[in-house]
Amino acid sequence: MMEVEKLIKEVKKYKRLFEDYALNPFSYEINGNKYYLVTYKRKEIETGYAVISLEGHLKDEYLQALPKLVLFSGASGNIFREIGSRTSVGPEFFTDIINPVEEYLKHNINSSNETLIEGLKLFIDLRKSHIETIDLYKKYEKFYDSKILKENVISDNDIEYTLEVVFKADMLQYDHSSSVYKNIKLLEQFRDEIYKINLDKKIPNESRKFLKGMLHYSEKLGNELKKFEFEKSVQSLTTEEQLTKKKIEVQKSAAEFQEKVMKNLRHPLNI
Repeated sequence: MMEVEKLIKEVKKYKRLFEDYALNPFSYEINGNKYYLVTYKRKEIETGYAVISLEGHLKDEYLQALPKLVLFSGASGNIFREIGSRTSVGPEFFTDIINPVEEYLKHNINSSNETLIEGLKLFIDLRKSHIETIDLYKKYEKFYDSKILKENVISDNDIEYTLEVVFKADMLQYDHSSSVYKNIKLLEQFRDEIYKINLDKKIPNESRKFLKGMLHYSEKLGNELKKFEFEKSVQSLTTEEQLTKKKIEVQKSAAEFQEKVMKNLRHPLNI
């Protein structure tokens, strides 16, 4: 019997009626024994958890593997869910607006249109941070596909790298969102000026919708930025200090989730 089939057989031992299950495609290895985290669900609601192994028999090892599996699963899931959705918007939406404005200013070199000039600078900065987020995500996606899914094992170094990616992505998103929020009035004036001098006719329809959507979303940014209180609080620290604090913050969240896991842990029992 193949290893996957054996794992599924083990997973099904702790499955209850009408439940589905999700077996993480990676394990954490201790003394040559591989441990996997399983989540049981009923109608998309998580109902239980298990740590399984085909080799391990020591309860201490199961419980040693659990926080590692929970931490990596939560952090990597956050990257694919939150950061992945951000990168679904391509940089061309920014470029489609930047290019005609740059072209206009180049041919109107004596223009003192501060709104266009400042709006252009802002859009260039926003595109830069968005491209950095996309590059960060693609690099992590490649790492996950070529290493984690290929080897099906995570190491402490993989966990460290994943936490660094979460930190960098959240800082980029905070800087991006706060920049938009602080410059809402400028963005509105920038849009109005684009339409006033008929530059909108040189911008593709989808990119015009993007600009409109950005301004509409900016109204909600005040509440959205509350999610980034941590990022705001560490602005004055060095990058190394920020990263250290971020790791503690993520580990704290993982520990809180682990408490829920422990209360609904089906294997190992009697802990």
